[in-house]
Amino acid sequence: MLLEESSGQANEIDILDEPPVQLLTADGIQWQVVDSGNEDEETNPSSPKNPDPPPNTQPIPAFKQNSFPAWRKEFFIDWREGTNGKVHCLCKICRKYFAGSKDAFSNFSLHCERKHLVEWNRFTQRQGPSSHHQQASITAYAKETKINSARQQELDRLLGIPGYKAPTDFTMRRRHLYEEYDRIKSLVIKKLKQSRSITLMIDIWSSKRMCGYIGFSLEGVTFKYEQFTAFLCLRQMTGRHTGEAILAEFEDVLSEWDLNIKTVVRVVTDSGSNMIRAFNLRLFGIQPEENGEVGQVETEPSEEDFAGDEEEMVELVLDSADSDCIVELFQSRNHPAFQALLTADLDEEEEFEEIQTSLDNSYLNIPRATVGVLEGIVESTYQMSSTLRASCKAHDLQLTVKDGLKAVDSPIGAALKHCGAIVNSVRHSVIDTEEVFKSVGFHLVAKNVTRWNSELYSVRSVIKAVDTDPQLQNRLNATTIKHPKLSPLEIKQLKEVVLVLTPFQEATDDFQGDNETIGTVVPAFIDLLNKVTLTIESRGKTELNPVSPFAGKINYCKTFVDALRTSLETRFSSILNDSVYVTGAILDPRFKTNWLSFSQLNQEDVLACVRQEIEHRYNCMRDNESATESAEVGGRSPEISSNAANQLSSAEGPSSIKRRRALYSTLHSRPSRPASAGRSRVLDEFDIYINEPNSPMEHQKNPMDPHSIFVPLRPLKYWEENQHRFRFLAPIARDILGIPATSASIERCFSTALDIFAIKRINMKVELLNMLLFIKRNKNFI
Repeated sequence: MLLEESSGQANEIDILDEPPVQLLTADGIQWQVVDSGNEDEETNPSSPKNPDPPPNTQPIPAFKQNSFPAWRKEFFIDWREGTNGKVHCLCKICRKYFAGSKDAFSNFSLHCERKHLVEWNRFTQRQGPSSHHQQASITAYAKETKINSARQQELDRLLGIPGYKAPTDFTMRRRHLYEEYDRIKSLVIKKLKQSRSITLMIDIWSSKRMCGYIGFSLEGVTFKYEQFTAFLCLRQMTGRHTGEAILAEFEDVLSEWDLNIKTVVRVVTDSGSNMIRAFNLRLFGIQPEENGEVGQVETEPSEEDFAGDEEEMVELVLDSADSDCIVELFQSRNHPAFQALLTADLDEEEEFEEIQTSLDNSYLNIPRATVGVLEGIVESTYQMSSTLRASCKAHDLQLTVKDGLKAVDSPIGAALKHCGAIVNSVRHSVIDTEEVFKSVGFHLVAKNVTRWNSELYSVRSVIKAVDTDPQLQNRLNATTIKHPKLSPLEIKQLKEVVLVLTPFQEATDDFQGDNETIGTVVPAFIDLLNKVTLTIESRGKTELNPVSPFAGKINYCKTFVDALRTSLETRFSSILNDSVYVTGAILDPRFKTNWLSFSQLNQEDVLACVRQEIEHRYNCMRDNESATESAEVGGRSPEISSNAANQLSSAEGPSSIKRRRALYSTLHSRPSRPASAGRSRVLDEFDIYINEPNSPMEHQKNPMDPHSIFVPLRPLKYWEENQHRFRFLAPIARDILGIPATSASIERCFSTALDIFAIKRINMKVELLNMLLFIKRNKNFI
């Protein structure tokens, strides 16, 4: 008896120690399969009879069962598939059929864990820690993901904390994401309370699924002259994108972020008709005239109008017998009815005050005209005005270049097309691309449909490649098989196109920068206009423009240059009467009044209007001083700060280090205006500022180091360092220079949204997309 037991134990040990058979499937995964001899023992005729299989079922083919995990073959046999989508199998131990879902086999594994726990544990120990899962471990096929070194260090630090456990995706989405969103939103609101004026940027974006979204971002300057940009929200717009729908979203955002309309000094959008309609509110009977001024519309009264008035008058007709009573009523001042007429209605007064307050806070109170006064008596003919909405100047400049490209002569257009075809052929050929990079050390730039300067970069790269290696075209398939080579005449024409468009590209980069841009719009417009004006009329004769660097150098692109000048005047001339752009240009210490001598405007008239604008803003700031005093005392208000640095030196550094710029080169050639008298303290500061020399466009990063690099001068930095000298003028300049010239900020947010809203996350909900985009774009507030 003992011998039999010992032999039985030995056999059991041999079975447990017997290695499983390895089976290689079609996908390369090795599954562990138990010995088929066990199955033969279970299906031996001497064993109990198996129950009948379930009706309406068919056996699963053997090649499908080969991909099953090992535990299914260990505990179950006779796998069948029913017509109702269920899977049936016979348990080897219970001798009963069990059913489960076709997509999940959890019912069968759960049966083994509950009913045959001892056998299940023995099997899992024999097979290893990962063999009882539905698929093999993916550890052998996983690759290490490369991330940013700084983020990797932060992750290693967190993982090194004892007891730290990385949150799951469920916890991140349901709890941490909302907490991070609320935390950053509170920081943004705190920053908004430190600014007196902000600018909203609005644009509409369409995803790859053609779903419409409207985005809002803002830009402002704190009391400490710190410029900031914040993304507010991204909302889905269903239906037509009308002006009314955009205005409704705008008002909803103001309510959500508790923004006062008086704080929003500017709204920058593109030039779409729906955006113009959303913020172009007018009163009845008032229409804009052709010159931009507002005039009263006079209409002839119709017979229906007289008929309506006559009906009203008939209702007031009184009999002659009662007329004496009316006279007696007004003659008797002590009559109760007469005293009731003289008594003011408190409810009506409160309603009138509410209406007046709502009108003051509405958009109708935003547009305002400024008329300068010369010597306190004579009004100047020059006027400035401002509106709530302003167009994106980068978009306007892009439309200007497109207008010029449409009007080019056929030879220039053919050269541009030929150049673009060569670039496309090279970029579609691996051999040509390698040959270009091997010869010149860079790749040719492809044209982008949404950015006009991409065509400039493309043409410039071709010209640079040809100049670097004149024999390059002889070795490319694109210029020997598919297309002819660029001729010397075409190369000259393309060089003229690049020469003309380079200042426009620099202006586009300046307009959409993350720094102060409002002061560069008017000088850039005047400078570009000077450059594209090749000839002038002088004493009845046509002469070359002495201030244009292109005069006498353009031989093939004269039509192109004339079209640029016409479009530039059409799209940008209105900024010369915009109080924000004009005042911003004058309060920019790099330009001041240099551009006025080239604008055909009377300098005294313009300065008179600017003085009126500054005086108006000073009065508004003084009236709101009590409301903002509490917010500025805690942050050491710049208006009363006395610890600022000295004024920036206007001396230029070594010319060998300074970077030459093609833009603004025609504006720094004449001295500033003579001194003028002021009428108040803020105007006295303005006159002192105007009569000082202009600041350089660039200054040394470290003035103590003669070999230090030159960096662009920041106007806000200038006013921060000179606020002790311009105590009242500096806050006004700060609020004006904080207005952006373009809506590039919200465009960058859309680029980030495109990265988040990738093809694998195309079904992401709007709320989740908005929070992820908000956290990503506003991470600098942390």
